Amino acid sequence: MINFRKKFTYLIPLVLLSLALTACLPKKSTSTTSTSDSATQTIPDNWTTYKNTLHNFSFKHPSDWNIEVITDTANFTSVIIKKDDTTQEDLEMYTEMITPQYSINVTVNQNKKSLSSKDFYLDNFSESSRAKATQDIEEITIAGLPAIKYPEGAAPSSGPSTGILITKGNKAFRLIYSALAYKETHLKFMPEFETLLSSFIFTN
Repeated sequence: MINFRKKFTYLIPLVLLSLALTACLPKKSTSTTSTSDSATQTIPDNWTTYKNTLHNFSFKHPSDWNIEVITDTANFTSVIIKKDDTTQEDLEMYTEMITPQYSINVTVNQNKKSLSSKDFYLDNFSESSRAKATQDIEEITIAGLPAIKYPEGAAPSSGPSTGILITKGNKAFRLIYSALAYKETHLKFMPEFETLLSSFIFTN
C-alpha cells in the first residue's frame, strides 16, 4: 500500500524549490523601443534641415534627396522628399519604364477634435473594420509624444508603405515612407526614414 502522506511530505520541498528557481529566472521585458529614439540614431553631418514656421516643426533629411513643398497653409501642408535611385535597373510601371523612386511625404492636417494619434487614425474606420485596424497599429514615441506606426497601402510592384502619425493639439502630422521599386528593394532607404524620424522635433 502506498503511503500518500509520506509521498506528499517529500513533494512539498520539491515544489518550493521549483517556485524559488522560477522566481530567480530573468523576466521577459514587454517594453518596446521606438525606432525613432534619437539616442540610438546618428544623424549625418551633411543632412539638410527643413523648418516649417507655420506649423512649428522641423526635421533633417539626406541632402541628395529632392524636397518639394506642395502646399503650405494653415489647414493643410504637404512636403515631399524624393530620391530617384539610378543604381537600380528601370522598373516597368503601367507599361512605362521608370527609375525606382523612394519618397517620404510629410503632411499636416487639422485635428479638430484634438484626438490622440491612435484615435485620430481609427476615426477614419467604420465600427466593423476598426478592430482589424487596431491590430495593425504599433504604439511608439516621436518627438517626445505618443505616436503610432501603421501600414499605409502598397504600390503595385513594391511593398506596403509605412505611416507614422503624431497629433499635437489641433494638428495631425503624418510621415509616410513609400517606394515605386522592386519588392526586394522596397525597404532600401528605411534606415534613412528612421533617422529622419529621430530628427523630427516641434519648435514651439
